[in-house]
Amino acid sequence: MSSDLEKVLLSPKSLKENSLEPHEATLQKVIKLLSLGKLHRNSKQLLIIQALTRKVKFFIQKIEELGEAIHYDCCKAMMYEFVPNGEYVFKCGEKGNKFYIILEGIAKVIVPIIKDDIVNMITVAQLYSGMAFGELALIKDQPRSASILCAKDCHFAVLVKEDYLKILGKAESRILDMNIDFLKGIPYFTKWTKKKLEKLTYYFSPLKFMRKQVVFSVQGQPKYVYIVKSGEFELTKSLTLNETGSKEKNFTVKVALLGHGEIFGEEEVINNELYKNNCTCYSTFGELMCITAENFLLKIYQKNEPTDDIKRQVKYIIRNSRLDHFRKFLVEKDNKGSITKKISNTPSITSGIKRKSPSLTDNPKWKYNPLSERELKKIKLKAMGDPGKVKIYININVPFESSKTEETHRSLSPKEHNKSLNEMTCHRPGGYYRGKLKKPKTPFKTISDYLI
Repeated sequence: MSSDLEKVLLSPKSLKENSLEPHEATLQKVIKLLSLGKLHRNSKQLLIIQALTRKVKFFIQKIEELGEAIHYDCCKAMMYEFVPNGEYVFKCGEKGNKFYIILEGIAKVIVPIIKDDIVNMITVAQLYSGMAFGELALIKDQPRSASILCAKDCHFAVLVKEDYLKILGKAESRILDMNIDFLKGIPYFTKWTKKKLEKLTYYFSPLKFMRKQVVFSVQGQPKYVYIVKSGEFELTKSLTLNETGSKEKNFTVKVALLGHGEIFGEEEVINNELYKNNCTCYSTFGELMCITAENFLLKIYQKNEPTDDIKRQVKYIIRNSRLDHFRKFLVEKDNKGSITKKISNTPSITSGIKRKSPSLTDNPKWKYNPLSERELKKIKLKAMGDPGKVKIYININVPFESSKTEETHRSLSPKEHNKSLNEMTCHRPGGYYRGKLKKPKTPFKTISDYLI
């Protein structure tokens, strides 16, 4: 056990960044600093605690959800507690006043289950280093719903109820309510009470995935049952088709695309079989809520109604029938392909006759119709312009001399313009018409009218 306490928690790069020696970055150092008490730690010691507990699973999750400030506030309020192997941290029914984070050790979650009027204490889960427990009794202000027994010497970082509610209470309460609402919307849990769902959320843990990241593979051991919380996940299966020439073709079949609230993996857990499909994340990001196979059978499947079990069976029957149909389709397609290959390989009657390849001149569709003289004139007129009309271009850098200059400028003046029907025009580009909003009947003269 002493070797675990003396293990260096930081990489050489992190040691250099935090200006720490290897012997200062151990669990023994964390225990020593947490034992000082909240009021006796200086800022440097708080930063050391923060650096050494950053890789704890609980804090990794909380930093991702709530930010670095939450971690720092926890480091200021945390205390140290040790419970030896074989002793209870707390028992079911006791009043809750502490929240526990396992720094090192293993603990068992023991729940009372009534069967035939006999109360049996059954271990439903194991908690390892980095995991946390005890929040439900603090948030809801109710007695402990399970007992925690140390299966190994355990070192805890502890938050008392007041500090926990102040730092994490609101955020954890909001997350708990969201998880309860999420589970309530799933057909499996529509008839469950809110109190039952509160206890059930304790057994679920979130998992996040990126696109094409594998959740599980074919022939894998089913350890968890999954519920899609966000994103999409794809179930695929590989089919191998044997051809006549002793060749094998592999096909990847999409079995299902799973969305929000869908459960998968339960069939293999119930029947104690290996996974039949591959599962990968189909969307850019995806989140799953997973529960261990043992907890699923104990907490969910045994309490499930027969109608829900029938729906689950129907779902898997439809998936299997789809796979069988696709397999038959591939076999039929392969058989047709082999028949066409045989037909194409057989020599035909006209195989010895030489055929002349058709040229472009033989096909009348490829002949071009000659253009008429009229069409040629039109093309020439568009390209060259009308030879009868001569346009005069003005160089703006040279004074313009013309006998009609004054008349031209006079025509451009708005004062000399003939207004008809009280219409007004604007003499600038992008202008607008006012008055009756009609275009004037008298055309507006331009310079080009005089120069052509």
